[in-house]
Amino acid sequence: METATQELKASAAAANRSAWRRLSAVFGAHAFGNLVTIADRILLVPLMLVLWGPDLFGVWVIIRSVPAWLSISEMGFASAAGNLMTTAVASQQPEHAGSIYRTAGWMIGVISIVGMLIAVLICTLVPLSELLNCELVSRRDFAVAILLACIYTVSIFQTQLLYAVARSEQLHAEVTLQIHITRVAELALSLMLMWIGGGVVAASTGYIAARWCGIVFIRHYLRQRISWDRLGAVDYSLARRMVKPALGYAVLPVVQALQLQGMTMVLAMFSAPPVVLAYNSMRTLARMPQMLGMSIGRTAWPEMTNAIAHGDQKRLVRLYRHTQFVAFAFGVVSLVALALCGETVFRIWTVGKVQFNWTTFVLLSASAAVTSYATTQMSILNAAGHHQSSAFVWTAVSGVSVLVCYFIGPQLTGRNASAILLVAEVLVCVFVAFVSAACLRGLLQKSRSSRSDLIPEVKS
Repeated sequence: METATQELKASAAAANRSAWRRLSAVFGAHAFGNLVTIADRILLVPLMLVLWGPDLFGVWVIIRSVPAWLSISEMGFASAAGNLMTTAVASQQPEHAGSIYRTAGWMIGVISIVGMLIAVLICTLVPLSELLNCELVSRRDFAVAILLACIYTVSIFQTQLLYAVARSEQLHAEVTLQIHITRVAELALSLMLMWIGGGVVAASTGYIAARWCGIVFIRHYLRQRISWDRLGAVDYSLARRMVKPALGYAVLPVVQALQLQGMTMVLAMFSAPPVVLAYNSMRTLARMPQMLGMSIGRTAWPEMTNAIAHGDQKRLVRLYRHTQFVAFAFGVVSLVALALCGETVFRIWTVGKVQFNWTTFVLLSASAAVTSYATTQMSILNAAGHHQSSAFVWTAVSGVSVLVCYFIGPQLTGRNASAILLVAEVLVCVFVAFVSAACLRGLLQKSRSSRSDLIPEVKS
């Protein structure tokens, strides 16, 4: 009996060490991705200001906001499929995992085709360049650049589905790193095209070309390590049952689009491109440290899903408590640092060509810190499939904040927009905190053997 007990303890300790190694690897991959994002922002702003000037750069900011808006249309099917595939793999049901993968791929394909058709129709009939005050670029070039941004968004959908497959087989650290290396290639190729005199169309083409090279490589990498993705068939009843949890997982793209690009679009309707550029640049700098904080939640989500699927409640509690503490501490420290040093960094970063407002910047920094903490709290809800209520509340509050800014109209300033955004984020964070704590209590009350109650599993 003692020998068996010692073996069980040794096995549990080995499992914990393996889990923490995976967590470290995934966090390192996400941290690398955040460094890529920071380098992107640091390099892009001064280079674009020199190559294109603030007016054309402001137009580019508006064009680049399209992928975030259209990422809503994927509706979270990749995230929902990732949780279901993780459960199927843990239950040793490879054919069911393959059916989930094929069904999610079919749904994303249909959504991509419909979305592109709608985008072509809008770009053909609506004078977008005039509507968004982007007359600096011809109507034809602006429409083509918007369509290329839509194609880039469809490419992101494929990347998300491949990441979901990797997450189910505990390969997400390697694939996350490959995705961020692809982003480096996107930035390098687009900058090269800008440097040789290319405009918004050429830069958009560079992003697409590099992204598809990365997709082909990741697909080949996964094919060498798994085989169940070729099993199963599309299950239309499964697709219908995936809709509700998938809509819940779409909260982050929706929220980010409403918070970031929504405010950008509203400002673009009532302000000149340099004003939009100033707000966008301050918001970007304010969000840079918090990107690392958001990585904490993204890192913990797959491990929490795995812990729930295996009934490991102790590991789930440790993950929840540690991620909450680290996210809160990091948010406070980074907010203080930004308030003290943000203006100096901003003026060096933008080579003094973009206007800075300290009050607006601090409000944006506080909003980013609150968003980062709320995102970390959502990780346990996403892992358990209990995210729908928080997702819809977060989306609704973000939408109301954008509508308030729109109704302010010509009197809207960056300071007003950032204050409204901060109030909305604080309300959401309080709500998500209560819901996530209740979710953890509910999970702890269930027995380890009731895996089907912890994650809603769709039967084939």
